[in-house]
Amino acid sequence: MRVIGDEGEVATDTYRHYQSPVYLERFTPLSLNARKSRSVRRHASLAGIFGVGGKRLPLLEFSWSHATRRPSQRGRLAPHKALIAWAKRREIGAQDKMLGVMLTARAIASGGPPPISPEFVLHVTELTLAIQAAGTHTAPHMMSGSFAAMQPLAGELRPPGDWRRSHAPGLLARMTNRLIDRLHQH
Repeated sequence: MRVIGDEGEVATDTYRHYQSPVYLERFTPLSLNARKSRSVRRHASLAGIFGVGGKRLPLLEFSWSHATRRPSQRGRLAPHKALIAWAKRREIGAQDKMLGVMLTARAIASGGPPPISPEFVLHVTELTLAIQAAGTHTAPHMMSGSFAAMQPLAGELRPPGDWRRSHAPGLLARMTNRLIDRLHQH
């Protein structure tokens, strides 16, 4: 699954596995031009140097969701059961299907705001309908709604930190961006 925006791309193997790594690629003149190179596309080490494919984001963990807890937080299991649980988590993944319902019920009970805004729900619905209607002959779809940036949910065990700082263009990108801009001037 890839979400492509004006400034970059967020990608993951699947949204169904909560432990699936998520990558953020910031678009820079260097990374966009490096994508054209066959060598960069074929070699992960070169892709990493040029910022193609992005950097891995730290995953969030929540103490109240069995799907995101590490095995050490779940209690001791017999060795054979621990092996089966590990294999299921690794290969199939775990999804907490009632997580959103539980968080919404908790917010209603405490009188707090819902964990996901109605504007965001409407945005996801519009996106889902656009994807469903895409077919084989598609054109870009401009989303009509917008939503405020979401804040981390309460109960998060590991805060993500400032991803802008950790995913800023590297030294090579900063040094070459001006050169690439000059080369593209006609």
